[in-house]
Amino acid sequence: MSGARGSRKKWWWIGGAIALIIIIAAAVGGTLAAKNSSSSKGSNTAGVVKTSGNDPSSFTKDPRLKQSFYSMCYTPFHAQYPACGAVQSNVTEDIQLLSQLTTRLRLYGADCGVSEMVLTAIEETKVNMTVWLALWVDDNAETWQRQLSTTQDVLKKHGVDHVEGLIVGNEYILNGGSVATLLEKITQVKTWVSGQNYAKTVPIATADAGSMITTELAQGVDVVMANVHAWFAGTLVSDAAGWTWDYTNNNDPGIAVAAATNKPDLWIAETGWPTNANDTASLTLQGAQAGTAELQTFLDTFVCQANANVTADATAVAAGTPVTVYNKYAFFEAFDETWKSIYGGVEPYWGLFDANKQLKNVTIPDCASV
Repeated sequence: MSGARGSRKKWWWIGGAIALIIIIAAAVGGTLAAKNSSSSKGSNTAGVVKTSGNDPSSFTKDPRLKQSFYSMCYTPFHAQYPACGAVQSNVTEDIQLLSQLTTRLRLYGADCGVSEMVLTAIEETKVNMTVWLALWVDDNAETWQRQLSTTQDVLKKHGVDHVEGLIVGNEYILNGGSVATLLEKITQVKTWVSGQNYAKTVPIATADAGSMITTELAQGVDVVMANVHAWFAGTLVSDAAGWTWDYTNNNDPGIAVAAATNKPDLWIAETGWPTNANDTASLTLQGAQAGTAELQTFLDTFVCQANANVTADATAVAAGTPVTVYNKYAFFEAFDETWKSIYGGVEPYWGLFDANKQLKNVTIPDCASV
């Protein structure tokens, strides 16, 4: 997860180096194949959703939750390879919970059975939900083959009825990867998907920090997903919603997409606000202040306006009139991820819910998404 600025890139390299040392010490040859996940085993099934009998499709709704988010970033607890500990019962409960907030989810990788469990949970709960499956990309050939074969197996089993699309890579370029290598993998996925003759189009996307989006990259995908965080620009939270839209459309991501002849869609694939930090010094970044009240401000100023933009441009598409900018988005993120303490700062604290699946002290905006 990152923002759009160069200073964040420098910080990420420091965090990445620390993480690499920890991973090598824990398991020589192990690969961090899904960045947004938990490193310790366990279920984290908090029992926050009451299910009727043994039917996961019959569960009690939380009146505090509104289906107001266009999409939500989600990784099950304990889904960090190779220390996989995610369990179906926990994922099913997560889907019950998150289906009350959104009809779309964005994943980050295919390891630890994540794709399989999420699609199974959607089928079991019978909720109205689709998911962007993801293939994690690094420079380890074994990682890629595992991501690809796992995703192919899952699609052969479940089909694409509940699949919104496939995301190849997240912040691979930010972490030093080459555009050429990423495009090769994107082409491989596109070729395989096109050979399946699905009854619906399955778009192929890639996600990276907004500052890493280029026209060359945009030319290779159907959807460009830009991770754009006003926090890492040191922006006042009162200005964060407007900054997010402006940066996405008038700076690197928007400029790159506008120049691409294939005219891919442009998503804001991560945006949100942290509520805490590992240390007092990290609670502020220039004008940005971490906190629950600040998250509330971002929710109040971003979500409903973003939904209105999506709705307006969907109406324009249906009417055959020119579309300006609609920026479908994925809110970052569902749950706090305590394993990210290895990166320091605000990294573990971006969830709407804490790590025990308790909704933070915020009010969810009440404005239905399309």
